[in-house]
Amino acid sequence: MTEPTLQAAVAAFEAGDLDRTFIIINELMTSGGANDVNVLSLLARTFHKAGMLVEAAEVLERAAQRETPHASAFLLNAMQLYEEAGQHEKAFLLSLQLNKVIPDHQDVVYILIKGFLERGEKELVEAHKRRLINSTNPEHLALASRLVGSAELTEDHLTLYKKLYAIAPDQGPILFSLMELAAVFHDFDTLNALETRLKNDFAAGNTAIFKGDIPRHSLIWSENETINRLAENASDMPDKPDGLDMIRRVQAHDWSARIKVGYVSDEFTDQHPSMHLIRGVLNAHDPDKFEIYLIDATPPEKLGFNNRARYGTIISIHDLDDTAAARAITSAGIDILVDLKGYTGGARPGLFNQLAAPVQISWLGFPGTLVNLDLDYVIGDPVVLPESSKPHYGEKFCRLPESFMPNDPVRRPLPEPRTRRDLALPESKFVFSAFAPPDKISPEAFGLWIAIMKKVPDSVLWLAETSVLARQNLTRFALLQGVMPNRLVFAPNVFYEDHLARIQAADLALDTFPYNGALESSDLLWTGVPVVTRKGSHFASRITESLLNAVGAPELVAADNAGYIELAVSLATDRHRLGTIREKLATNRFRAPLFDAERFCRHLEAGYEAMVERAKSGLDPEHIDVPALPARDGSFMPATP
Repeated sequence: MTEPTLQAAVAAFEAGDLDRTFIIINELMTSGGANDVNVLSLLARTFHKAGMLVEAAEVLERAAQRETPHASAFLLNAMQLYEEAGQHEKAFLLSLQLNKVIPDHQDVVYILIKGFLERGEKELVEAHKRRLINSTNPEHLALASRLVGSAELTEDHLTLYKKLYAIAPDQGPILFSLMELAAVFHDFDTLNALETRLKNDFAAGNTAIFKGDIPRHSLIWSENETINRLAENASDMPDKPDGLDMIRRVQAHDWSARIKVGYVSDEFTDQHPSMHLIRGVLNAHDPDKFEIYLIDATPPEKLGFNNRARYGTIISIHDLDDTAAARAITSAGIDILVDLKGYTGGARPGLFNQLAAPVQISWLGFPGTLVNLDLDYVIGDPVVLPESSKPHYGEKFCRLPESFMPNDPVRRPLPEPRTRRDLALPESKFVFSAFAPPDKISPEAFGLWIAIMKKVPDSVLWLAETSVLARQNLTRFALLQGVMPNRLVFAPNVFYEDHLARIQAADLALDTFPYNGALESSDLLWTGVPVVTRKGSHFASRITESLLNAVGAPELVAADNAGYIELAVSLATDRHRLGTIREKLATNRFRAPLFDAERFCRHLEAGYEAMVERAKSGLDPEHIDVPALPARDGSFMPATP
């Protein structure tokens, strides 16, 4: 009888004869080969090929105990097999051992972090999660995405999504997440490449990928209203059943003698910037004609504004689901339900698909159409909602005559200006300012700012402080265009009133595109700082033009990019002309319509009355253009609150 040999076992294995392989290995082990790592290795391979993963892993652990040079490799293979077999506890225990000898191996890091997650070891997850981003395995990167997703944005997010995009370039949510991150960190090369790809996709009729975009993000990078309507990637975006609007409008409703208006928001707190805008309107409503409700989704830990009940009846819905919240709204007899949030963080869009009120409208929180929501109207003005935009909106337009944006001239701070010396600004240079959230600073906008600076060599650009990587990218871009890094001045974050005090030190502000400054532009004009903008092609890119018209400074609106550069340069080189504009802004603060909350409120109420009149008469919503009241004669300087 022939002696069993390892070579014979290997030959049987390679021939696919697993039964014969097991017989020979068994003979080898009973004849003294039980501790031979080569025999054990082949046995593990045979178990694996036979689908016996746990048995294969156990054999590999035995082989690793022989203290061979391959011990780590055996343990690694055993760990992988345990994981594949669903023996996660055993895989995790091996990952703890392997982390000491091969800590950079992708699978070791992945299984180690999974184990910490299962045990609720949050601190250990935080300590190790960055290592997972170094992997190239899609499953590992998916876990990394989940781990970093809710954290404050860091460079790790950008690195991660570049890898995810390379693996899955046609996954819309991944592509648009990468775009958002590239915008936050001013990675203009990545942004330009992705935008070019998307424009080519759209031109070729490949529109499916655009559904993966977040609605607000779509407005930030594209002025194409057809593209904007395609964005549907919102975690809270509800389904809208066909005919829901018709069902809602024919429901029985007891109309009040006074129109009951319910404003829906999670930002009814002193600290939120939106209150600096809307508080004046809430205070100015005519109590003889209107009864105001705050449909309040504000988290309890953020509640401030303790005297807010003076603006209306509070209906708290923070702890209610959409069905219960709608029931509370209907029980209160609300005639007009106003969404102040749109598809932004903390919004309650699903509430508007619950048949809550006979008239439902969108205002202020989202500069565009709100797809999949049962809304009758969107409030705007002739600038932000021109005739050309009507085909792109599901809502009918209610256009106020002067501007869609309210302001509070009573409680809004107007502090004394800070000096340039206090702000570390050069006393003798021309200061352009661009205090905008980082994702609004597009490659297009920053390129225009650099072109302006090159034509005004004795100038600096004053920006909000941002991350180290973002700052490096902006500085690099400027340097490549011939603008030295010391001409970019970064200012730290400060409280709102301090910000209003410091921005007055700027000579001229530069607007962002495609998404204009909203509160940013309003703050500038409130403090008397001119802001240059250009005409846009969607709501978000027309905001500053609307504000400038309402404050009586339409000369600060350029027709296009070339005109934008020319206008900014001409103002920077003509101090007398610029000074005249600043004086006009200061004079118009309490004369022009922009900051006239009482006048704004009367126009808004006229719109509400027109909506209710149609609804009472059983008529479907139709576009409404509110006529302007006669111009004021003199100042509307408010009394001290």
